[in-house]
Amino acid sequence: MKHPFNFVDLAVSNIGGFLLFVSAMLAAINALCRYVLKFSLSFGDEVCIYSIIIAVFCIQSRLEWRGEQLSINVLDSFLNKSAIGKNLMFWIRAVATITVWCLMTRVGIGVIVRNYEIKSVTTFLQAPMWTIYTAYTLGMALILLAWVFLIQRKATGRAA
Repeated sequence: MKHPFNFVDLAVSNIGGFLLFVSAMLAAINALCRYVLKFSLSFGDEVCIYSIIIAVFCIQSRLEWRGEQLSINVLDSFLNKSAIGKNLMFWIRAVATITVWCLMTRVGIGVIVRNYEIKSVTTFLQAPMWTIYTAYTLGMALILLAWVFLIQRKATGRAA
């Protein structure tokens, strides 16, 4: 039986891939307009930047779930030689990741509330900044959710 987080994994992969595709296409069109047609799509840069950042935060939970996140090779090669070492590495990653992402999620919630209160908007599109920060914070929350399921899976000894 597949784990419920596999659905989230598939969804964030598709969303992240779509956002990266949109960013790449918009950047290419904007470059063509700027250098060939001598005019620029002023909203293009802003959309590209926010799309890429949201895609990165969105896909991070997938990397955590699949164990494809960045790691320190020296520790991996030293500790992953035994079952105890692998277990130790898992818990080091779990504690470090959960601590950092809890702090970032907490800060993210504060940023959302503050930007909502002052009604800040993006430069060109005039999109409310709190909506963009909400997307980042949801990405952080998905990382925490992935780790909850990873710890649960480790505790029960089941595979994804």
